Amino acid sequence: MLIEYDSEIQTAMGDHEFDDKTDLEIEMYLNNKIPDLYNAKIAVNYFKEKNDEIKSKISGQYGVIHPSPYKFPSKDFWKNIYEFREKVDSYCINSEAFIEKFKKMKNMIQGNCNDLKPITIAFYILIPSVVFTIIYSLHFLPLPIGAFPVMTYNPIEIFESLITLKFLMLFILTIFSVGLNGYFLVLCYKIKIKYDIMKLQITDNHLELKNYSENF
Repeated sequence: MLIEYDSEIQTAMGDHEFDDKTDLEIEMYLNNKIPDLYNAKIAVNYFKEKNDEIKSKISGQYGVIHPSPYKFPSKDFWKNIYEFREKVDSYCINSEAFIEKFKKMKNMIQGNCNDLKPITIAFYILIPSVVFTIIYSLHFLPLPIGAFPVMTYNPIEIFESLITLKFLMLFILTIFSVGLNGYFLVLCYKIKIKYDIMKLQITDNHLELKNYSENF
């Protein structure tokens, strides 16, 4: 930890400059002193431990003994720091790439859901339109030239029209048309449910860098 080898920090600890500091203030101080600070929470806890350790060193009337400014790190210290930073940077780049993929996927899912809305509305409109504009019109055929369709409420005539081959064919055509459009309507509904489930699976935890490692 760089804190242990920074004489300025050690001297400030000896002067009790951090005794009344909050964790947030200590974190801000460390960020200013150490630009590449990883895992601020652990760094703050370590900082407070070192501060308490230095405060406990009392030397008579002179108060706290300041640590020697000539304390040097071990031979492999900077090598280990460099390797650690390389790993963290690599993890950070990979994590950002994953976040970008999740964002693109979420936008794609939302776009597909939006595309389903006009298709669903079209099927809702198409079902009654086929029945009232095509099937209903066909049941008047064939008509003699110059004749006009006549509405009847005679139960006998209505019954006779229901047992004709024309009615049977129109009924089959109606069932087929409504069923086909209903099938696609249900299919759109099922696809939308799948998209909604996929959207719920991509949470904020997948989109925030700090959730990928305690060092970010």
